[in-house]
Amino acid sequence: MTISISENTKPGSKITQITATDADSGEDGVVFYHLISSGEENLFHLDVYSGSLYLLKNLNHERKTLYYLDITISNSATDGSADSLNTTDVLKLTILDIPDDLHFSAPAEFSTISEDIEIGTEVTHLSCETSSNSNLDISYSVDGASSHLFHIDSRSGSLSTMSHLDYETQHSYQLTVSCSCCSSPQLTSHTALFISLSDVNEFPPVFSPLEHTLSLSEHTQLGTDLLHLNTTAMDAGRY
Repeated sequence: MTISISENTKPGSKITQITATDADSGEDGVVFYHLISSGEENLFHLDVYSGSLYLLKNLNHERKTLYYLDITISNSATDGSADSLNTTDVLKLTILDIPDDLHFSAPAEFSTISEDIEIGTEVTHLSCETSSNSNLDISYSVDGASSHLFHIDSRSGSLSTMSHLDYETQHSYQLTVSCSCCSSPQLTSHTALFISLSDVNEFPPVFSPLEHTLSLSEHTQLGTDLLHLNTTAMDAGRY
């Protein structure tokens, strides 16, 4: 027999139910359950009448990951009765690790992308981890005033764009990315993500105004300043 329980199982919890039958009838067909070996720490209790196995103390995966419990089924309520018929089996009990912390691999993330990046392009990849090597099902989410412009894959932590970005409208974005795992207890961690846009030269310069009218005398001297031309562009920054 093999079962697995989490290391955070509360003392007093029923772990499993041992069930046996006897082909005899009457008193000879009554079955009793005995826990012959519960380990050196007496962590478990087996109800002699019902076969219910209970946890008595707290478990610790880091201290011990596996227990072998010798369970005997007999026709006697007293273990070791000379005239009882016995059958013994071994219950293999595996203790599952439950991490006590969850954190991002970096306390904050910084990324710079071009404003003309295509929708659906990956911006960065975030990763959460625990102090243990457990294979956990970690989920990711993103929040913030600009979160509607980005999408994070809830399973992989890959963050990508889901809308066109415009340097002239907004130069940078600050997001909060969260990761969570487990249900009892639930672990959650958060990190800040800063995304900066680099400007792209999108618009050609234009004269302002578009037309100029100039009058000058035929006696105007060489080198005379006649006109100042102004140009404008819709780009911001260095363009």
